[in-house]
Formats: sequence, structure tokens, C-alpha cells
Amino acid sequence: FVAQPEPCSHLIELVSSLLFRVIDSVKVDIGLPAAIFRTAWTQMHRRRGCSQEVLSRIRVPASVCTLVNLQQLFKVLDVLSSFRLRETQARLGKLSQEISKGGNKPKVLQRRAALEKSLTYDLVSCSTVRACTGRVRASLVSFASAIVHWCAMEEHQLLLMAGEGKADGGGPDSTIGDKKKGKPNLEMMAQALMPPRNLPDFISDERLLLTVISCLMAVKKPLHAAVFCQYFDPPLSKFARSCLGNDALQKYDVGLYRYFFETPILEYLIRLHDGAGDEQRRDAALSAMRNPLINLHNQTPDRLTHAFNVKVQFMEKFAETLERAQLPMGELSVLLAGMAY
Repeated sequence: FVAQPEPCSHLIELVSSLLFRVIDSVKVDIGLPAAIFRTAWTQMHRRRGCSQEVLSRIRVPASVCTLVNLQQLFKVLDVLSSFRLRETQARLGKLSQEISKGGNKPKVLQRRAALEKSLTYDLVSCSTVRACTGRVRASLVSFASAIVHWCAMEEHQLLLMAGEGKADGGGPDSTIGDKKKGKPNLEMMAQALMPPRNLPDFISDERLLLTVISCLMAVKKPLHAAVFCQYFDPPLSKFARSCLGNDALQKYDVGLYRYFFETPILEYLIRLHDGAGDEQRRDAALSAMRNPLINLHNQTPDRLTHAFNVKVQFMEKFAETLERAQLPMGELSVLLAGMAY
């Protein structure tokens, strides 16, 4: 493996393949549903160094098929994924220094874009594996970092687009540029050219969403988990209700109710708070329910657009809340508690 250009990635590929096969034969609880690991985020964005035929020939020792050894394999994968993440960060930092010194050649910029994308996926890989090893707080922080990095990467691309089009918007009479100096305001241009913000591609992975929801339930944040239940297609309203539970005395953050666009979830919250006599939270849920944009009688495109915008807003707020500040893991619940305000 040392002779390979990415030995760590090839080792991850082998360990991942072994785990895929072991999980099928070992029906054990590893703290999360075993199927979560089948997101394949540990290897999907890397060049394959081994064919499926070679991987299928790897013998699985009987000693591996135990709960203890399975957990050890996940820990090995966790270490390898963390090492690959640091390796990608180092390569990206070195390339950024080269660009800052004037190395703005197209090929160099393409390499940086590819590394930035790999860094995002490496963070998602770490999030998945850390969840499987029971490091739920570290998993959530890695997931949040992946979202923040992905958003920054998208904004950078938009600014580049704006820079390329500045000849059309940089005149003194431009409504986008700086009228006094005749220079384009790149941020304003980016906003003018900006299409609706997209969700990261990895958000569409339902098993990854299950990972996030399981981690949020583990840190006792059922309301955040219920919001993420709306990201499925179709939304898992029944699963969201099971996340919220039947505890009528639960003191939920009413500021998060604006992120619900599925009426069955809001109706459940209304009944839950009404049964407990909690008028403040009941009224907050009712207020969210009266939003005309989630009215079932509203035109479907309008409701879909609103749902998409809410998903983006919640995702960004959730990620920024967790990723900022690098606080000790014990303060994760405190951070999330302040997210609604």
C-alpha cells in the first residue's frame, strides 16, 4: 500500500469492504442501526484501488464476527478516516499557499476545487464512522463542519462567477457595482447571480440522515431530530412523532417551531402541549400552523419552495451553531439549546 498514491484510502476501502460483509453476518447492536454504515461515505468519493472482484475474495476470519471485534474494526476505520481528513487538509493548505503566491493557473484551481470537495466528503465519512463507534457528539460536529465547508465552497464558486461577469456590472451606472468608484461589488453581484441555495448532495442520503437523527436523540435533542425527519422524501411525519415521544411536560424550544412545514408534526405538538396545559408552547405551535405557506390549500409549487427554503435555513443554522467556537463536547447540548434564538 505504501507504493500507492493514497495508501490510507485503499486501507479504508479494504476495511470498509470487510465491515460491509461482517455486518450482514453479525446481527448485533453497535449503538446505531447497522445499516447506517451502508451509506458508503467512507469510500464513495475516492478513486477505487481494488476491484470488487478482489474485495469479494477477501476471507472474513470467524474471529472477526463478534461484537467486540466488530467494534474494534470500526475504531480502526475511525482512525484511518481521521488520518485521511488531516492529510486532505494539509494538501489543501499547501495548495492554497501556492495559489496565494501567484499560482492561479486553471489546473491548480481545478485541483483545489477537487480537494475542497474531497475535504467535505472526508468530514461526512468521519461523521458516519464516529456515529458507529458511539462518538455521537464528534459525529454531529463533523457533520456540521461538512455542511459549513460545503456552503463556503458554493459561495466561493458564486463569487468566481460574479468576478467573471464583472465587466457587465462594473460600470458607474451599474446597479450592482460601486457607483462612486465604478468597481463591482462582488458580494452584491453574487447575490444577483445566485440561484436558490442548494442542499448538499450528501443530505439526500437517507441513511446518513438516520445517522444524524440517531445522534441527536442520543444527546437528547428530539426537536432537532424531528425537523430532520422532514428532509426525507416523503417526509417521515410518523417517525418525527416517535422522536418527540409522549412526554407532555417536555420543554421544547418554541423558536424551532418555525422550521416545521409538515402539518401532522405541528398538529401533534399542539395536542401534546394542550394536554399538558402549556399554553405558551401550544400557541407557538398554532402560530406556526397558521403560516399560509404550509397551508394544504395553497398552490403546490409555493409550498414546495417554502419547504425547500426552510430546509436550507435550518441546515445552515444547525451547522453554524455546532461548527463555530470549537467548544468542549460537553457543551454541545447548550449550543443546540440556543440555536432557536
